[in-house]
Amino acid sequence: MCSLTYFIILNLHLASMKTILGKILLEVPAIVVAVFLALAVNNCNEEYRNQAAAEQTMQFVIKEIQENKAALENNISDNEIVMKALQATMDTIQGIDDISDIDVELGYEQTFLVRAAWEMAQLTGATQEFAPEAVQELSIIYDLQNMYLKQGERFFEQVTKVDFHKAVKDHPKAQLQATLTLLKLSNAIGEKALSKYIEFLEYYDSE
Repeated sequence: MCSLTYFIILNLHLASMKTILGKILLEVPAIVVAVFLALAVNNCNEEYRNQAAAEQTMQFVIKEIQENKAALENNISDNEIVMKALQATMDTIQGIDDISDIDVELGYEQTFLVRAAWEMAQLTGATQEFAPEAVQELSIIYDLQNMYLKQGERFFEQVTKVDFHKAVKDHPKAQLQATLTLLKLSNAIGEKALSKYIEFLEYYDSE
């Protein structure tokens, strides 16, 4: 009698376990699907937030380039005036042996071009959301911008040296020519940077 009772109870337990296991097996796919859906939605939301942040960062970069373009245009124009004045002085003293009475003024106009928005885009990883060709163009633009500023820095470093002023006094023609060469090189780099600014801005205006 005990054995029969135990067998019946065991069968009942097994039947109950089968029922529970069946329910679990039925519920597991639904749970897995729900988890995957939640992860997919979360990934979509994160991707949307990243894209929105990248688009806002790009707008900051575009504004920075617009401001740099305006500053560079003015700077190139100012240095062209300086070059004309230096060239006029060169023409005046070309056939003169004694130029001690002629006042030789060497000048160079330097502007300030910023790169804060571009650096922020790199630091925050926003560039990962930019189009690859945009990242490449921006890298070229800011490299040219840096080269342009370096030219000005070199000139001002020379101006602060005593040897420079001594050379201007002893060899004014040579120093005039050297300054003209520096200005021409600087403006050539500036013109190239300016053309890249314009290309980039026109591309984004057309989108």
